[in-house]
Amino acid sequence: MEGKASSPLRRRSARTLYEQLSDRLSAKYGVVYRAGDQIPTEEEIRRAHGVSRVTVRRAIQTLVDRGLLIRRQGKGTFVTGSRSRIVYPIDRFAPFTEALSAAEEPVRARLLDFGWVGASAAGAGDGVGVCLVYERLYEGADGAPHALLRIMLPAEIGEKVSRAEAASMGIYQILEERIGVCPQRAEFHISSDLPDAALASKLQVSPSTPLLILDRKSFDRRGGMVERTIHHLHPQVYQLSVRVRRSRTTA
Repeated sequence: MEGKASSPLRRRSARTLYEQLSDRLSAKYGVVYRAGDQIPTEEEIRRAHGVSRVTVRRAIQTLVDRGLLIRRQGKGTFVTGSRSRIVYPIDRFAPFTEALSAAEEPVRARLLDFGWVGASAAGAGDGVGVCLVYERLYEGADGAPHALLRIMLPAEIGEKVSRAEAASMGIYQILEERIGVCPQRAEFHISSDLPDAALASKLQVSPSTPLLILDRKSFDRRGGMVERTIHHLHPQVYQLSVRVRRSRTTA
């Protein structure tokens, strides 16, 4: 049962009511309910949140599309099993695929876009000309996507990478084994942001679902950038890991 009425949704928000409701239900069902539990009826949810039945149905459908809920004909809607957590260590040179190999379920990578783009349009940074830009979409055993990586390579490196290699190999594997470039240093910037319509569609999430954003730039021994990868990660699947040692200080 939903119990007493929840705090009202914001009707003047830029986000729609069904998006707000889906986020609220996702947070509640992830904490209060266990896998296999049946959620309240549409009418109970409608009364608890003071919205229309259409809004409730769209919110529930969003969670079904994200794989958090499942509808069973004639029985109701239930919470699915929890998704595997993938720990991605960022304090060492570890390929993204290494973190995936440690996951409890198989992960499949699919190549999406592959082509040449101007540096300014790609967001590769100053001092970089035309870039090879491609995207890899990662999906779990259930076919649900949970990560999209956008990889940008400067022209002198990108011209040595084939579409087949981009589809089948991680970028560090391509750099080290295929091209002979060994990254010596990397910079990471971590943030959270809402996806645009195109990204939300590729990851099959609501535009109101915050994504974990990991922006990595790798450099060679001369300080030249050899790759930039922007990781768009589903926060319910991924966890970033960093190990820190206390440094000695003098009084």
